[in-house]
Amino acid sequence: MIKHSADRLPPGVWDAFRNGSQTAFQNIYEAYVHQLLAYGKKISPDQELTEDAVHDLFLELWKSREKLADVEEGQLKFYLYRALRNRLYTAFKKMESNRTDGESSEISDYFQVEEPLETRLIEDQARRELLISLRTNLKALTARQQQAIYLRFYEHFSNEEIARLMGVNYHSACRFIYSGLKYLKEAVRILGLSLFLFKF
Repeated sequence: MIKHSADRLPPGVWDAFRNGSQTAFQNIYEAYVHQLLAYGKKISPDQELTEDAVHDLFLELWKSREKLADVEEGQLKFYLYRALRNRLYTAFKKMESNRTDGESSEISDYFQVEEPLETRLIEDQARRELLISLRTNLKALTARQQQAIYLRFYEHFSNEEIARLMGVNYHSACRFIYSGLKYLKEAVRILGLSLFLFKF
């Protein structure tokens, strides 16, 4: 079987999947499973929970395929990301209800910045000093600022889609993005470095 990347899925693959095509389902799985795992591990501190959530998501998709709504071409990634986030959010809420130590671990309060995001932001080795600065300053942002910037510049979601994924209104999503970018711009300006990221 030919393995498909997310941007090279056959036309009509979602409808074929809903009609029971195992090949279409396999294509969707192979195209998105690694992206979903990476995204889930960034928004959840519990990697085992994330892996189970991704597995259960695809299992539930197959079981309920005939009842699923139509998804427009180009919106499948957003559909899957939102489904995973909702599943993780529900799991976190269930865990919170069983906690006895009084601490909170709400999903929106956690976001892990890892090397793939940083290296994606850096075009060449001449910007190594910038990488060091970004690594430090990205981690200084709030979890929601980090998540919004990741979804915007790494996953290329629109601001509206980011708002829906994060469960906030459009203006809040924009505020997370732009306040985070403003902080990073200022940090880099102080260092006297050129930051190509903000040309997007």
